[in-house]
Amino acid sequence: MQLRIIALFLYSLSCSVMAEGFEFEVTQEFCELHFKDQMAFTGDPFNATDVVDEEFPYRRLISESVTSNVAYIWYEHGGRGYHQHLVSYNVLKPTEVLENYTFYKTEYKNITELIKNKGQLSAQSKEEL
Repeated sequence: MQLRIIALFLYSLSCSVMAEGFEFEVTQEFCELHFKDQMAFTGDPFNATDVVDEEFPYRRLISESVTSNVAYIWYEHGGRGYHQHLVSYNVLKPTEVLENYTFYKTEYKNITELIKNKGQLSAQSKEEL
């Protein structure tokens, strides 16, 4: 009986995710699962160039969104050769990277516009986060 209730809850959750987009929170634990070092959150300082301050991470979250069972994270990656990533994950299997796009400049104003135009970005290895 408990398994059936859990299954119904997960099904209703997945249906609501498919029905409409909504923003979700990227936690530090999620970042530790996927990235080699810490992730700064929007507006926090980070190492944007190769002038390094060991106190700050090399990555900084720009925005995140969930649509159609996929979680998207848009972040800056500093250090030598500043660039940005758009990475997608399966909502029901957050350890599974679906796509990783890398780009060096953007005119996109928000993550929704970026997701719609992701075909114009360069797809990279899922391991190169």
